[in-house]
Amino acid sequence: MSINYFRQYELRNRDIVTLAPAHEVNGISITWEITNEDTSHPGYPWKYTYTFSHDGDKSGISHIIIETDTDFALTDLDGLTGATLESVKTHTEKPGNDGMPENIYGIRFNSIGKDVYSMTWTFWSTRAPVWGDFYAKNGGKNYAYNYNNTSDVIKGFVPNDIDPIASSANGSVDYHILRPGVVPEPMTLGMILLGSWLISKKRRI
Repeated sequence: MSINYFRQYELRNRDIVTLAPAHEVNGISITWEITNEDTSHPGYPWKYTYTFSHDGDKSGISHIIIETDTDFALTDLDGLTGATLESVKTHTEKPGNDGMPENIYGIRFNSIGKDVYSMTWTFWSTRAPVWGDFYAKNGGKNYAYNYNNTSDVIKGFVPNDIDPIASSANGSVDYHILRPGVVPEPMTLGMILLGSWLISKKRRI
């Protein structure tokens, strides 16, 4: 079964990203594209591509943390490009994650350059997409994460946050992003692999 979640939706500042003061005037966005059509990494059926960017010129991107389930391990990820892998663990506010609302278990991706203001990275995973959070930090004190406060209704990455259980889809649910989550059930995984095989066979014909 072929599945794609395209980056048709962006989380942007002044909408659903909270920022340190120096970023208030800078455009910031995170987008994602997730598919199971790329079969170049057998055993890793899900391809994740993210882009995080800001239009400031004072300090480049340091690192970005993408939430995962707490049983996610290094063996659940393959083929990383566009970033370096720092760690998969529980990340805390100190040291180095100023303003992060609470601890988050996930993958820390480091920028591959010093003055990077737009970062696109790709990896393949054993895990199907679910809703979750992100946290981004630049080389100074500025940071960003998914958050929204409309009419005193706060949603996104907040203390005691409960991620949405809605099915994966284009767009966003309660100001969350799609991120690696659960291991597909054997029947579901079999359908995905069969769909990928049929796509590959069709392309060869």
